[in-house]
Amino acid sequence: MVAYSSVENGGLISVGYGVALVGAAIARPPLVAVGLLAATLQTVAHALAKSLLFCATSELRTPPAPLNWRRCVASGTDCPPAEPALPSERSPWPGCP
Repeated sequence: MVAYSSVENGGLISVGYGVALVGAAIARPPLVAVGLLAATLQTVAHALAKSLLFCATSELRTPPAPLNWRRCVASGTDCPPAEPALPSERSPWPGCP
């Protein structure tokens, strides 16, 4: 779902370059400048927003199944350690604390 907006932004960028081409064809430098500026700003804004969006969604995961602590304590087995609350508290190496 995150990748679908790239098609829309590609269209908006193409429209900006199209406006610049029309401005060049009818010899209107302000129209060329507006078209190039719009296309460039849309490209930069899309690159920043999409990068941040993918970084933000990289940490989303499905929640783990809830642990039945009463059964864990009643059976006398060792309970698994609690998952760290923040991603920064996790080890960057899988399997290491």
